[in-house]
Amino acid sequence: MKRLKRVSFLLFLLTVWVTGQVCGQRLGEIRNGGFETSFSTTFSMPDWLPWGNGSTPDILPGQWHVGLRPQQGNTYLGLINREDGTREAVRQHLQTPLKAGRCYYFTIALARHADYAGFGLPLSLQVRGLAGNQGKSILLARSPLVYHSSWKVYTLEFTPDQTITDLILEAAPGPGVLIHYRGNLLVDGMSGVSACIRAALH
Repeated sequence: MKRLKRVSFLLFLLTVWVTGQVCGQRLGEIRNGGFETSFSTTFSMPDWLPWGNGSTPDILPGQWHVGLRPQQGNTYLGLINREDGTREAVRQHLQTPLKAGRCYYFTIALARHADYAGFGLPLSLQVRGLAGNQGKSILLARSPLVYHSSWKVYTLEFTPDQTITDLILEAAPGPGVLIHYRGNLLVDGMSGVSACIRAALH
């Protein structure tokens, strides 16, 4: 009986350990995933930098007629796309690079505001990566077009073909759309980057 209890206890510990390995592998910790900062009319947000030509992201709410309450915390990120083809994006350097050939995912809250200083059309979120010191970004994942004016949490999954050192969040026209237009995307509540369950099992 004592031996049976001991075996059962060891099996319980093994189950707890495996569950933790499969479900809790957070490999790319995102700093300031809530996009929190002191309000400013110029972009200054801890752990995030503007990325790309003409990128001047907004700290919201409170500017450009945008009053939607944050999904979490006090502030969130506003990105636009312009009719001249320029768009806004932010970048964060990862403390732990994401390995090529591995499957990863994260969750993020997205919304759109119908009255964003004339930039009211829906956009999608493009997730890009930088591989080391290479200047060209790699498209990793893309959300559907975001039409809704309240927060909705999306799960984005990707498998990079190169080791990724930086993640980029970029506003972009919808998949397959070749014209440029005035749109906006609101971003909040980004989780850390975790290994996909099927990847963690290998």
